[in-house]
This record gives sequence, structure tokens and C-alpha cells, in this order.
Amino acid sequence: MKFFQIILLKLVPLVLVIFIQSRAYSQNEVQIATVFLNSGEIVQGPVLKVVKYSYVDVLTGIKDTTTIPWDSIDDIKYSRLKIDEPDWRKNLSEKKRNSKFRDTSYYCNLSIGVPNDFGFSNYMSAGFSLLVTVGKGFNYRHHIGLRTGYEYFEWPNMSFIPVGLDYYGRFKPQGRSWYYGVSGGYAFTHFTEYRWLENSKTRGGVFFNPYIGIAGKGTPKTGWNVEFGFKSQRAKAEYDGLIVGRNSSMFARLKHDIRINRFDIRVGLRFD
Repeated sequence: MKFFQIILLKLVPLVLVIFIQSRAYSQNEVQIATVFLNSGEIVQGPVLKVVKYSYVDVLTGIKDTTTIPWDSIDDIKYSRLKIDEPDWRKNLSEKKRNSKFRDTSYYCNLSIGVPNDFGFSNYMSAGFSLLVTVGKGFNYRHHIGLRTGYEYFEWPNMSFIPVGLDYYGRFKPQGRSWYYGVSGGYAFTHFTEYRWLENSKTRGGVFFNPYIGIAGKGTPKTGWNVEFGFKSQRAKAEYDGLIVGRNSSMFARLKHDIRINRFDIRVGLRFD
């Protein structure tokens, strides 16, 4: 028990010192000591350490520390000096808000999305989408790139690898800005629920994706975007199946023309 009392007696003052120093730092204040020596000299500077009845450490230069023995001190007066430092958070915020996009450079946009039909089909169906766009901006209004990635849709359960062109235009040259865009191309099938059927064969199809969104700056070379769009995907599937009639049944080659329509919510990062 005595051991823990000793530990507490040592820890509590240490915690108090750290708390006081952190508050002084957060308020941009420094404790200044004016030390009057027995010899008549005066030493002034920020206090680094005070050991009562032993010595006082005072910063007298940029990196110089003066240790003053307690016996040579006639009097000490303390004061607080408020340092007027620029608000770096405010300056950084202003810099982000006023910094222009690098619109004549090449860019890369990485985004993830959740295609969803919001219950317009028989039940709520969603999915997952990861897209990468690499392109070039000609000014703040026009950007053209090549888009690819990986997309998975429910009902039917199918995944695609899209390859196509993407265009988007922004309304403002800097800060947060609304934008509009459209992408289109061909998507190759990767995994489908039809693979379990007899002699199945699936083919991809064209896709079309108009969207709107808002974009902003993170750093001079990075940005973020949030967008909402509509995704239309086509595909074809065929397999050997059984056609059942009222009085008879027969095997036949069945063909499906698949149309997937989803609303798409995306978030992304842009690298210039």
C-alpha cells in the first residue's frame, strides 16, 4: 500500500504540471521570469525550470539556457506573455478554399459506390462498385478520361469489368463546385449466377451512366467528390433449360436479354 501511495504522490504533481503546460500552450502564453541578482544584474527570459531553494533555469537566447543558483537571487517576478501567432488553421482553410484545381494536368479519380434500386424491383437490391478514372483536364469545365474497375449487382447476381470513356464538367474553377458528367462503354461479365446452369454462356453489354455531384479540394494536389447518378447496364445470357407446358415439356436453348438499372451513390478521391 505504501508503494502505491508513493507512486500517486509522484504522479499527481506530474499530471498537474502537464495539464497546466498544455493549457498555457493552447492559449499561446509563455511564463516570463525577471530575476534580480544580488550583484545588481537582471536576467529575463522564459522559465524552463524552477527548483525552489536550489536553482532556476531561464532561456536567455534561442537555444541558450542560463542556470541561476538560488543563493545568488535577490528577487524573482513572474509574468505571462501572450504570443500573437497567426491562426494556421484559418490560413490553411483559406488556402484550400481559394486554391484552384490543376485543370490542365492529368488526373486520377478513385471512387466507390453502392448501386441500388431503392425497392423498385420485387425487393431491395444493392451492390458494390469500385471505379478508377484516368484522364486529362483542359480547363475547369472539360475533363475527359478512361474509366474501368469492378462492379457487382444483385438481382440478377452478376459482376462486370467496365471499360469506357468518362466526361465531366465543373461550374467553378476553385473551391467547392457542382459538376455534371456522363460515362459509357462496354462491360465484360466476370461472375454470374447463370454459370450453374447447363451449358451456360454470358456476354457483357453496353453501359450508360449520367451523374451530378459536388467536388472540393483537400490539398493542392488532391480533392474529394460526392455524386449521385443513374447506371444502366446490359448483358445477355443463354443456357439449356426445360420448358414446361400444360401437357408437355421439352428441353430448349433459353436466351435472356438482361437489363440492370440502378441509382448510384458514390464518393471518391482525385489525385492531380
